[in-house]
Amino acid sequence: MSTQQRRMKKSLVSFFSLFLFAYGYAQNNQQYIRPSSIGFSFDFYDFVTPQRIKTSSLATVLREKQTATFKEMGAGIAFSYFKGLHNKLDLVSTLTLASADYTIANSYNQVETDLLLQADVAAQFKMLPDKYFFSPYVTAGLGANKYDGYFGAFIPVGLGFKINVFEEAAIFVNAKYHVPVTDETIPGHFVYGFGIAGIVGKKRTADVKAVPVP
Repeated sequence: MSTQQRRMKKSLVSFFSLFLFAYGYAQNNQQYIRPSSIGFSFDFYDFVTPQRIKTSSLATVLREKQTATFKEMGAGIAFSYFKGLHNKLDLVSTLTLASADYTIANSYNQVETDLLLQADVAAQFKMLPDKYFFSPYVTAGLGANKYDGYFGAFIPVGLGFKINVFEEAAIFVNAKYHVPVTDETIPGHFVYGFGIAGIVGKKRTADVKAVPVP
């Protein structure tokens, strides 16, 4: 088994272990559950900053203010489906289309500009339930991508927050880092997103059993 295959297998095992733990926790601790929602967002892909960090250091990039500008980033749109599992846990499926410009590992340092297609499933761990106006969260999952005929896998990890509006919609902002699982396709990169989501169902809460009066 090659190193790449071992890395892929390890990533899949880790993801499914995380999913089973999250699902089991949700089933045993249901309270306020977010209704199913569909979201749309604008995303910005930053391949420049990670490369500058790699060639120097994070401290140098921050000190010299060498983080990428919006002009140096690729732009994309993302469609997401949110499924509430627990008052502090959602499952999020996302499909993204973006215009990316970076060096492909197998192209001998040739810079390509093409359409980047990414899909991922992630667990979103919320600090506060959606009944609060402001809800920060962290996220982690597993995804796949296609770019210029190359296929690969990645692990999205990040953080963000939501502003809940009248329990009917939410404005969300997030920042993620896509950790590459396969070396043949895209390098590690940041993704910054800004979007809105609206519910497609009714609010669900856990059943409350009546307590007999002595």
